[in-house]
Amino acid sequence: MKKIFKSRVLTGVLVFAFVLTGLSIGLLPQAKTAQAAKKYKLSATSLSLTVGDTAKLKVVKAKKNAKIKWSSTKKTVATVTQKGNVTAKGEGTAYIKAKIGSQTLRCSVKVVLPAGDTAFSDVAAYIEEYGIRDSEGDLYVSNDDESEDIYSNVYYYDNKIEVTAGYDITMGDEPYYSGVSLQLFEDGSAKVVWDLYEDDEDDPFVTSKAYIDDISEFSSKWDLEFDEDADDYGDIPFYTAETALSMFDEFLSDALDMDLEDYGFEVYSSYSENNYDDYDDYDDYDDYD
Repeated sequence: MKKIFKSRVLTGVLVFAFVLTGLSIGLLPQAKTAQAAKKYKLSATSLSLTVGDTAKLKVVKAKKNAKIKWSSTKKTVATVTQKGNVTAKGEGTAYIKAKIGSQTLRCSVKVVLPAGDTAFSDVAAYIEEYGIRDSEGDLYVSNDDESEDIYSNVYYYDNKIEVTAGYDITMGDEPYYSGVSLQLFEDGSAKVVWDLYEDDEDDPFVTSKAYIDDISEFSSKWDLEFDEDADDYGDIPFYTAETALSMFDEFLSDALDMDLEDYGFEVYSSYSENNYDDYDDYDDYDDYD
């Protein structure tokens, strides 16, 4: 009985040792694989930036020729190039992702406005609280001036403020609608898009754009440089842009007790006193051919 018992004990020990050895052998490649999968990491897992700032992210221990795909979860907040260069675009939080092999690495990027620059946030907050949604779901506040037959709205969407304004004009006895979109961005830049519509037409037959790198340097409508599509229409694009500025000035005054200069524009302060009749009619259309 004892001999049999010892044999069974020995057999059991051998079997147990074999099982352990097998497990060790089986687990070893998995352990190495798991270890290999975790060898990459980003040079930073979080960034705090101000609008306009840039930063560089790298994948630690990645070879120079490693294939890395960079992306941003919210491009209106932060963008990234395929070399890992990050640019802060607007207030909020975004995640920068780097995919290398089967691994996806993440870095959270929090972007704030420059110190003391709250005008953009103040306008955005007002529209978010009091605005209504259009057919596309974007928030806006109506800003029409019925006494001057000016149609205007102030929008907030995609991290930008958009002031639309326009009015009916006559050129050579023909009715037209001149409209402009003044788009203001968190970094202090702006874009102006001027459209000219034929009466009762939904699509413009003329579109022209102008860019403002820094609104603090924008002192009058004549600082705008529209592209060549506007050249044939004289002062109309400039006056329409001035109308949008005037309407934005009135909105700021009524809603937030501010003016254009409080927002950041270096402009003369007589927009609301303009006589729109001065450019309501263009009787000599030949001047704008």
